[in-house]
Amino acid sequence: MDDEQRLIEQAQQGDRRAFRTLVQRYQQPIYFLARDLAGNHHDAEDLAQETFIRALRFLEKFRGEAKFGSWLYRITVNCYIDSRRKKQVSTVSIHDEANESRGFSEQALPDLRQHSPEDGAQARGIQEHIEQALTTLSPRERSGVRAAPL
Repeated sequence: MDDEQRLIEQAQQGDRRAFRTLVQRYQQPIYFLARDLAGNHHDAEDLAQETFIRALRFLEKFRGEAKFGSWLYRITVNCYIDSRRKKQVSTVSIHDEANESRGFSEQALPDLRQHSPEDGAQARGIQEHIEQALTTLSPRERSGVRAAPL
């Protein structure tokens, strides 16, 4: 049995020092993954912290079918996806509430049917180009965060 497997089993039995050792081993790679996903230091720290909280919460379910590091990476990605969903939901609800409080309604929107079919086709073409270009970007580039100069 290797050292990591022993630490995992000890942590699963409630040994907090063993879990702390695992966290120390994976803290840097998880942070870097979180930074790539989130695009900034602050969100990356939150994401990494949430990753290790979930790992501790679900450690008893780790069966060793994958490497421990792979399991943590998957948790990190899932935490990121969850955080994005929460931000989208709260952003939409705040936007909707703000519009309602100002008396804004969908009826105030211009009727897009008044535009010619050519205008609609051109707008769809532009949108498709934008979406296609976005798929070639990394998560950091999509977030609009610029890398620090070297």
